[in-house]
Amino acid sequence: ERSVTSLDNLKVMMDQMSSRYTGDKAVFERIETNRQAILAVIPELQNNASFGLGEKVYAGMKEKVTPLLDEIANELANIATEQDSSAIESIEVADRLVVLAFLAVIAVVILSTVIAMVIGSKISRSISDPVNEIEEAAQKLAQGNLDIDIDYTGNDELGRLADSMRATFKFLQAVIK
Repeated sequence: ERSVTSLDNLKVMMDQMSSRYTGDKAVFERIETNRQAILAVIPELQNNASFGLGEKVYAGMKEKVTPLLDEIANELANIATEQDSSAIESIEVADRLVVLAFLAVIAVVILSTVIAMVIGSKISRSISDPVNEIEEAAQKLAQGNLDIDIDYTGNDELGRLADSMRATFKFLQAVIK
């Protein structure tokens, strides 16, 4: 009776495995065929055992049941090997995806850095160019040159400073004339 229960448990386990198995499903049919063949032999073995025919039980186990169990064990080993290979392939794919994700993150960081540098450079020039122009005009004024032109205009602090410097130059030109 324990043998029948074990074989019934094997059937349940095979049903569960076959629903998730991605390989050749015929392997489960071969296992089931062997399981059914063992179940068919069990009554004969039980009958022989009940009559005390131990040698017949041993011979039946050796000739009929053991080869079928060996076939089932081989099929299960093949399934395990195939699933191991599939798992290894999945891990390798995942590893490649991790590397690609890492490279994508690095690319985004580099691109972001370049964009930040370009934007920073433009902002820096938008401040330093007018300051340099106003500084150059102030140096010319300090040297006595009143023929000064400041091109920068704007509504910010530098624009107001440029306007003030232009007004100062015009005033000084008018005073000197």
